[in-house]
Amino acid sequence: MNDFLQNITPYQSIGALFVVAFTAHLTLGFILNSIAKHTSKTKNQLDDHLIKAISSPLKVLIWFGMVFLSI
Repeated sequence: MNDFLQNITPYQSIGALFVVAFTAHLTLGFILNSIAKHTSKTKNQLDDHLIKAISSPLKVLIWFGMVFLSI
């Protein structure tokens, strides 16, 4: 396994990080949509606004993390 990691090219590592970030982005979107469906059933509007407010920054944080790890 160590030989495999040492012989990986930079393009392969960036590609692997992209696949991981894309999968995390889709998974987070699915989780947030599921939470949003459950919170829309409540009378309180604060939780709806909170989910809507944090969804975009969390998705951007995933992509910034991918860029940080690829450098």
